[in-house]
Amino acid sequence: GDVDEWPAPDPGWLDGATRLHLSAYALCNERSADACEALASLAVERGVARSIDVCSASVVRAWGVDRFAEMLQRVRPDVVKANADEYDLLGHDAIPWAWYVVTNGAEPTRVFDPDRRGPLVVPVPASEVVDSTGAGDAFVAGFLHAWDCHDDPAAATAAGHAASEQVIAGPGADYWKADLRAES
Repeated sequence: GDVDEWPAPDPGWLDGATRLHLSAYALCNERSADACEALASLAVERGVARSIDVCSASVVRAWGVDRFAEMLQRVRPDVVKANADEYDLLGHDAIPWAWYVVTNGAEPTRVFDPDRRGPLVVPVPASEVVDSTGAGDAFVAGFLHAWDCHDDPAAATAAGHAASEQVIAGPGADYWKADLRAES
């Protein structure tokens, strides 16, 4: 996203999609923000769920917290993943209709529902951390897959933890692929 401006989205990109997941790295970039918002608008029209990974408090601060919150109002995600610092920066009121999934390393993950009950607190399984590269992305993938299949925040959080655990067990974000190669 740092070289050329992203093209206008093709509606076909969403054919068969059930969820559009967007990163703040793309949303908070002058070259990609408009394309992301346009794609989110197409997703709204098609009934495709939307989720956001805040990714970086410093990126959101540089973009502008209020500007980012206004963008989230337009994207209308149903799930927002943030770490504790990102959540503290935005606050829950930025997107009152969304579920917030707040991770904090080895500390329990907190899940806030739109009605502000809770939070649901899900402990992170004790694991040896070799390399945390990619752990957050793996968590989001595991969480969203389980969320979209079962709509159960505890099960989705456990699935996110399990996916993350696979990544932190070895060096690099794709260490888990060694298991797949061994099974082939």
